Amino acid sequence: MRTDPVPHPLRASALVPRGFVVEDATNEDGGALVTVRSAAEASACPGCGLQSGRVHIRYRRRLAELPIAGRAVRLMVLARRFYCTAVLCGRRVFAERFDADVLAPWARRTARLDHIVHHLGLASGLWRQLHNQGFRGCLRIVSEWATRRRRADRTDNALSRAPAARTIARMMTIGRDQLSRSETVTVAAIEGGVPPLVEAREIVGAFQAMVRKRSLDVLDPWLERAQSSLVASFANGVLKDRAAVAAAITSPWSNGQTEGQITKLKLVKRQMYGRGNLDLLQARVIGAV
Repeated sequence: MRTDPVPHPLRASALVPRGFVVEDATNEDGGALVTVRSAAEASACPGCGLQSGRVHIRYRRRLAELPIAGRAVRLMVLARRFYCTAVLCGRRVFAERFDADVLAPWARRTARLDHIVHHLGLASGLWRQLHNQGFRGCLRIVSEWATRRRRADRTDNALSRAPAARTIARMMTIGRDQLSRSETVTVAAIEGGVPPLVEAREIVGAFQAMVRKRSLDVLDPWLERAQSSLVASFANGVLKDRAAVAAAITSPWSNGQTEGQITKLKLVKRQMYGRGNLDLLQARVIGAV
């Protein structure tokens, strides 16, 4: 007999930021009001840094929190003010402090909600600028891009798992100004742990510079260096077709126009879902010129 797994009960403590203990949870105006307190017994004075557990008064802070299933959530924080026992400290009483990534002093919403609101504001402003410049997309497209960018900029999980070889090749060969924060951290770790990859990147960069500057005289020294590196297979392929590579470096001719026309033809064919015959393809390609 097949039995369905028993669902895990939803715990109120899983709905609040870390470091808080749930005291009560009630419904309020179609939303949820969760009363919490700090799990710590003491707090550090912002003036001298000394921990103090002597409570002066208790008060309530009302905060906005991330919604749950489309319902608004409010946090009622049972906060405290402490006496500072340091003799030389200028503060006699101070408000309870929380971790900066949980709740900032004098904040009216939690740090994780404030982080999302901040990026949504940036996305909204970015969308207005793009819209004024002729962008026809909706705000959702820009918001999704901003979300992906925000996740890419996170550095706390940049080294949680090794990236794919294709990803490493891309990060090692593009410009540093085009890398996100997490990619910059990953590249720095790769450079420190795998020095041959740094040499391979320099060799690839030298090959690109040789082609752009049409410097045929540095081809043989480049081949000698590349054959003893991680790009030896690429260097061997260049060596086998040395005459063609030399012609590509020195000749002013290029097959770029041919490749461009092929790409255009494939685009026209895909627009007809691959069902166009030769007559229709010829009419569309020639008629568009």
